[in-house]
Amino acid sequence: MWRWVLGIIAAIFLLLMGTCWFGYRKIAGGGNAATTTVAASAERVWDYFTVPDSILARQDSTTTLWISSDSALKVGDSVRMRSRTGERTTSMTWTLDRADPPALLVWTARDDSLGYAVVQRTDSIIRQGDSVRIVSVFDSPLMDSIRTGDSVSGMGRFLMRGIGNIATGGLRLAGEMELRALKNRIEGTP
Repeated sequence: MWRWVLGIIAAIFLLLMGTCWFGYRKIAGGGNAATTTVAASAERVWDYFTVPDSILARQDSTTTLWISSDSALKVGDSVRMRSRTGERTTSMTWTLDRADPPALLVWTARDDSLGYAVVQRTDSIIRQGDSVRIVSVFDSPLMDSIRTGDSVSGMGRFLMRGIGNIATGGLRLAGEMELRALKNRIEGTP
């Protein structure tokens, strides 16, 4: 009798671990880049990334934005973003660090409560005939500094690397959704 009970518990445990591993691979296994191709000019796509009205139009209903400029963003301008999920509210300030029109944007996000740079996003706009390929790459300077620091070793470093991969994968998934919305908005498809 106990063998059956222990066998069932072991099977449930293995199923749970497999599900967790599958979820981790789904989120973290996709890397740190989101990409899409849009049937538009590089200049039009650039406007969607830098004109405040276009930035506001592609955000979801759980996010509130404050933009430091009324005209096209330039280096040093910022977008403050506050998101509400259930009872939790988070806020970040994205600052435009580099802009090479109409090909490259580099953003750094600082968590308002921590003050640290937590995310860096690089958006490349690559001309491909009549279309444009957008590649958004996400990095986490905060997680990188923790993973490479001397204060974390052994199992702690392993766990921090896994957490960093999940965070970067989550940013990639959010970036994919944002690029999909941007593509639909530019191309006028639902």
